[in-house]
Amino acid sequence: MRRKTVIRFCLTCSITFQDITVTIKSETVFFIFRGRMNLTDVESEGIILSYVEQLRKKIGHDEYIGVGAGVFIYKNRRVLLQKRKDNGCWSMHAGGLELGETVEEAAKRELLEETGLTANTLCLLGVFSGEEMRYTYPNGDKVSIVQIIYTCNDFSGDITCEQAEVSELKWFDINEIPDNISPPDKKAFHSFIDFMSRKDLQSN
Repeated sequence: MRRKTVIRFCLTCSITFQDITVTIKSETVFFIFRGRMNLTDVESEGIILSYVEQLRKKIGHDEYIGVGAGVFIYKNRRVLLQKRKDNGCWSMHAGGLELGETVEEAAKRELLEETGLTANTLCLLGVFSGEEMRYTYPNGDKVSIVQIIYTCNDFSGDITCEQAEVSELKWFDINEIPDNISPPDKKAFHSFIDFMSRKDLQSN
């Protein structure tokens, strides 16, 4: 979910030429997406909500099917995880799709927003769904999650922790994955650990 803050800059100037004065007023609207500033079109109400935020305005805390995409970033035998602020659990880097967005685009966007890293190449890990993917967040929001998760060891950029939703970014050895994994992410974690184990066997 992307939360946005609106900042408006207004510039007014007057130009006089041959006794004719022209006043020019310009307003530029910027939106900060999780601490990053972007220029975007302005909706009538002045704030652009994410798809999930728009949906929640209509259904409240009721359960819905949420489609998300995410990435496990790894290098050698270490994986970069994030500690979520909403439930205090560890997770890969993931989030919900926006309308018209491909799953690959969503996975790369979430990674960039949450870590500052750019995924140069994505490899599909799996699609995860089912009863164990139904979850109620601490704020009462209910969701049945369908996850499309990728792996990536080809990435670039400097690690920057997103402050609004992530409390910590940390590298873990594959054999030292923390126990408090976010509940709907556990299926993906089991698959990722199996993936890394197969890579170890292939390299021996």
